Amino acid sequence: MTSRDTIPSTGSSSRLRTDGPFGLPRTYWAIWTAVLVNRLATFVQPFLVLFLVNEKGLSLAQAGLVAAFLGVGAIVSSLVGGWLGDRLERRSAIVLGQSLAALALLGLAAAPTTPLVVAGALAVGLCSDLARPAQNALVADVVAPEQRVRAYSLVFWALNLGFSVATLTAGVLSRFGYGWLFVVDAAATLLSALLVVVLVPRMPRARRPDGPASRGVVASMVRDPRAVTLVLAATAYATVYQQAYSTLPLVMGRDGLSAAAYGAIVAVNGVVIVLLQPFAASRIERWRPELVYAAALVVVGAGFGLTVVAGSVATHLVAVIVWSVGEVGAAAVIGAMFAALAPPHQRSGYLASFSLTFSVGMAVGPALGTWVLSRLGEPVLWLGSLALLVVAALAVSRLHAPSADVPPPLARMERG
Repeated sequence: MTSRDTIPSTGSSSRLRTDGPFGLPRTYWAIWTAVLVNRLATFVQPFLVLFLVNEKGLSLAQAGLVAAFLGVGAIVSSLVGGWLGDRLERRSAIVLGQSLAALALLGLAAAPTTPLVVAGALAVGLCSDLARPAQNALVADVVAPEQRVRAYSLVFWALNLGFSVATLTAGVLSRFGYGWLFVVDAAATLLSALLVVVLVPRMPRARRPDGPASRGVVASMVRDPRAVTLVLAATAYATVYQQAYSTLPLVMGRDGLSAAAYGAIVAVNGVVIVLLQPFAASRIERWRPELVYAAALVVVGAGFGLTVVAGSVATHLVAVIVWSVGEVGAAAVIGAMFAALAPPHQRSGYLASFSLTFSVGMAVGPALGTWVLSRLGEPVLWLGSLALLVVAALAVSRLHAPSADVPPPLARMERG
C-alpha cells in the first residue's frame, strides 16, 4: 500500500481494522447504515408527479416540467457535492448536504403556490445529491483498497434494498396524503445525518498538494485517459440501462403485454440484486476490477440485446435477469475503480463524476432510445445497445488499475 492510501489516525478509528461483518470496519457499517436509513424513505422520485397533480393541483404538463427542473437540479447537485466533499471534512459535507436536502423537502411539501412549488422542486434537485459524493469518498477513506469492491457492492445493495422497501411503504403512507411522503423523507434524511454525526469519527482532510498536482478535478480527469475511458464507459452503460424504463415498456406493449406485466418483469431486477449482491462481492473482488466491469458491460449488453428476440413474458423475463446479473457485477466495481484513480484530496469530485454519468444517461437515454426505436426500429435499438457496450467493454478491459489498488493475490501474481 502506498502513502496515498494511508490517513493519519484520529485515535478513534482505523480504516485497516476489519472488526465488522464481511471483514469491513465498524466505521464503514455506520456509513452503510446511514445510507440504508436515508434510502428507506426515498419517496420523491417515484411519487413526485402524483404529489404535484393530486396535492398541488398542477396539470400533467406542468408536473412534467417541474420534474424536469428537479432532474436539472440533480445534475448540478452532484457537481457541487463533489466540490464540497473535497473542500470540507467529509462528515461535515455529508451532514450539511443532508440537512439542506431535508429543508428543501419540507419546503416543497409546504409550498402554497405554483411558483413556489417550482422553486421547491428545483431546490430539492439542487440538494438531492449534495451528500452522496462525500459519502462515497468516505467509504474509500475508511476501508483498505482491497476492500473497496466489497464495500461499494454492499452500499449498492443497501440502496436497492432501501428503495424496494420505500416503494412498498410509500403506497401505505400516501393514503394519509402525498405531503406526508416528503415529511417522512425529510425525517429519514435528518436521521441519516444524525447517525453520521454520532457513529462516524471525524477524520482529517486529505492535504492538497502544491504545484501542478493541485489542479482541479476536471483538469485532473481530462489528463488521465483511464478516467476519461471510465466516464465514457459509465455514460454508455447508463444510456443503455435507461432503456429499461423508456423504450422497453413501449416494446413490451407492442408485444401485447400489459403495463402490469411490464412492472412485474422489471421488478425482478430488484429481486436479483437483493439476492445476489451480498454474495457476489467476495467472489468478484478476486478479479481485476477493470476485467469484471468489462465483462459486466457485455452481460448487460447481451441482456438488452436478447430483447430483439423476446416476445412473451418468459423471454422478456430471461432478458431482464441477464442484464440484472450484469448490473450486479458493474455496481460492485465501478465505485472502487473511480476511487482508485482519484487522488485522496479529489475523491469526492471523481466519485461525483461517476454519479453524473447516470444523470447524463437519464437525460440522453430516453430521448436517444425513443428516436432510434421510432426511426430505425427494434433490431437497431437492441443490437445497437449490445454493440455500444461491447465497444465500451473493450476500452475498459485495456485499463490498468494503480498497483496499490490491485487485490493482494493478483498483485502477487503480477510480481511473480
